[in-house]
Amino acid sequence: EDIILRASNQSLLADILAALTGSDKLIRMQHFVTGVAAKCQFSIDLRKDECNNRGVTVTSTLLVSMPSGDFERSDARLNLANIHVRAQFHPSSAPEDHDQVRYEILSLEPLLSLSSDAHLLVKASKSLAKDLKELKRINADVPEEKTQEEEDSARRDSHFKQVVLHSDNHTISHTIDASKKGICCALKKANMLQRAMLDAATQTKARYQHAKEEKVMLKQAMLDAAIQTKARYQNVREETNILTQVMFGVAIETKAKHQHVSLW
Repeated sequence: EDIILRASNQSLLADILAALTGSDKLIRMQHFVTGVAAKCQFSIDLRKDECNNRGVTVTSTLLVSMPSGDFERSDARLNLANIHVRAQFHPSSAPEDHDQVRYEILSLEPLLSLSSDAHLLVKASKSLAKDLKELKRINADVPEEKTQEEEDSARRDSHFKQVVLHSDNHTISHTIDASKKGICCALKKANMLQRAMLDAATQTKARYQHAKEEKVMLKQAMLDAAIQTKARYQNVREETNILTQVMFGVAIETKAKHQHVSLW
């Protein structure tokens, strides 16, 4: 059925995440909040309903989390809530119709309680406030105006420095310098490898050209030998014909002499 192929081109979950992400929506990137599909189910119904439509239904559970501020843990994420969503896709049944896509939030399941998990929220909030303050300071040091993409990149860099590395500026600068040197060394090795591959390709091409020329010379030599053989065969054939005629003449003379002797 073509519905399977057409449904595979629909970014259903990606569109749901895009609709839920924003500065005033459930998933707020400015607070380093992420939404990850913890569960997902696709149901394909090839039967046609009363409107002559077939469809694909996607149900998913999005896990919403933020940095917990606990640098001793490897994940360092605080799970806030589960968002249960559903998307329905109905491809058009006629060329003049349009595909139908419907999104809806089924339920919102909080994973924290203010009474028992207040200390976790306070810790995450303090860490977030510290990160936002550092991000504000970094943005203030940059006079030029940034695009949204550049701001997102700077926010990720700040989050990487403060949350993941959790190191001072000297350690971070040393790490960055070491990374730069490593990249330069890798580029030099890549250039050397590229030159070596180019030299090998040039030598291979020269060898191929030489072999091609030798093949042409061998072919010409075989052709010359064939011509000479043909000429020799032609000479032998002519000599054989002459010898046959001579022998035939000798046989006739011999027969005539034998008849003459018989008469006597």
